Amino acid sequence: MRDGTEEELSGLILKLALRFKSTMIIVDGLDEISKNRTDVTQLLRELNKPSSKIKSLFASRLEVDIKCHLADYVQVSIAAMSSDLHLYVASEIERRKHKLRIKDPGLIEHIMKKLVDGADGM
Repeated sequence: MRDGTEEELSGLILKLALRFKSTMIIVDGLDEISKNRTDVTQLLRELNKPSSKIKSLFASRLEVDIKCHLADYVQVSIAAMSSDLHLYVASEIERRKHKLRIKDPGLIEHIMKKLVDGADGM
């Protein structure tokens, strides 16, 4: 099976969208596209014209090229609270404690702090 061109993919999506009253395209990790990200972002943007039945939601880290291509889209910043991350990391460490074999509580706190601070709201 061969990969389709951007035009073929766009045409297929538009053809499929005609079968529905409205179509929602959700793309998570737009920033994780390493090849042709500009082309993909442009293609997705073109599907979301005001006259179209297609609506889009893009989830991404704030990258310069993405911000530039989607400048006229409404942007919402979402970040986890550090207290939520701390609870999650603490529960995961507790769950895996027998595998980790960490006896020093100070080391556990250090690991938790590094993970929570390094997550930067993700």
